[in-house]
Amino acid sequence: MVYISPDEGSAHSILLCLMSADFVNSDFCHRELSAALKNHQQGKQRVIPVQWRNCNWDNLPIAALQGLVSTPIRSLPEHERDDAWTQAAKKLDPIIEEMRAVVMKKWH
Repeated sequence: MVYISPDEGSAHSILLCLMSADFVNSDFCHRELSAALKNHQQGKQRVIPVQWRNCNWDNLPIAALQGLVSTPIRSLPEHERDDAWTQAAKKLDPIIEEMRAVVMKKWH
């Protein structure tokens, strides 16, 4: 998992969940993800899954969210992984700008 925020877990943060069997079986996934998803629904935080490795996460609540990539990055040939990360970053840019606009509006 990766937080994009001045303060971990703060309002207006983005939480990237790198989906893998390790993540699905982690304490975070079972204990804290529900709170993060609640914050997501309330507009306080964005939770975004990124398929890192093949795993079964279809039955988790996070599966309802739009991910950044459609193919697990780790399953791609090594020479295609950089392109996949670049495409994911490009999809993340407007989300970051949207969150920045919300924060700036509240400060002004």
